Amino acid sequence: ELVKVAGTMAEQARVSIRQKRHDALLSLYKQKTAYEISEDDYKTYEKQVQDLHDKYIEKISQALASKEKDLTAV
Repeated sequence: ELVKVAGTMAEQARVSIRQKRHDALLSLYKQKTAYEISEDDYKTYEKQVQDLHDKYIEKISQALASKEKDLTAV
């Protein structure tokens, strides 16, 4: 039962990170269309946002795996 709770919390964290990525990309797109940043800068920042997203999703997955291992060992 605790494993399910941990899984739910991890999924909520993933959804939150995906929402932040969406918000960041939307902000970048608006800046690009308003000619506040160049196309090259947009692509660079877009890649940085995606890399950060992937990094934190992986951290969540690792933390969940570790927590599941701890909970099932008990």
